[in-house]
Amino acid sequence: VQNISYSSTVRGLGASETFVTTQGDTDSIQAFQVFVDEHYINNLGLKLLAGENFQSEEKFRERSIIVNDVFLEKHSIANPADALGKVYTVDSLELQVIAVVKNFNFMGLREPIYSFLFRYNPSQFRYANLRVASTDINSTLEDMQAIWHKLSPETPFEPKFFEQEIAESCDSYKVMLKIVGLRGARALSISCVGLLG
Repeated sequence: VQNISYSSTVRGLGASETFVTTQGDTDSIQAFQVFVDEHYINNLGLKLLAGENFQSEEKFRERSIIVNDVFLEKHSIANPADALGKVYTVDSLELQVIAVVKNFNFMGLREPIYSFLFRYNPSQFRYANLRVASTDINSTLEDMQAIWHKLSPETPFEPKFFEQEIAESCDSYKVMLKIVGLRGARALSISCVGLLG
C-alpha cells in the first residue's frame, strides 16, 4: 500500500448536493460536495491551481473548503488566487477557501462538471482509497482482509478496484444504448418495409 486516503464517496460516482451563500448575500448557489482527508487530492492525482491542501488539524473543527474552476465561474472570480481567503456559508458553517482544484469529473462521464467543493469532516468518511503496487494482488487482498477482520470482524471486507467501480456505473448506460439501438433498428426496418411496399 503506497498511499491511503478517505472520502465520503467514490470519485466519478457522484457527490452530495448543497447550497453556498456568499458572506453578506442572501441568495445561495447550488454546488456539489465530497468530504475528503488531507491525502485525497495527492492520492487521486488531482491538481491544485492555487492554495494549499487541508491540514490534519481540520479534523478537530471544520473551517475550510477547496473549490473547483466552475465554482469560481459561478461566483465571478477570474483568477484562482483571488478566491483564496473568501468565506462562504455552507450548511450553516462559515468556511474559508484555502485552495482551488482543477476541474475533474466527480460525477459520471455523461454529466457536465458542476460547481464543486471539498470539505474535511471525518464523520462523513465512508471509503478508504488505497493506491496499491503489488505483483500478487490476490495475496495482497488476502492480507488486507486478515487485517480488516481483526479491526472489524462484524463488518464484511468489500474491496473494489477503481476501474471496476467505473465500469459498473457505466453498465446502465450501455444497456440504454442497446435499447435505443434496437428501437432504431426496428424503426429503420419498418421504414424499409414501407418503402418496399
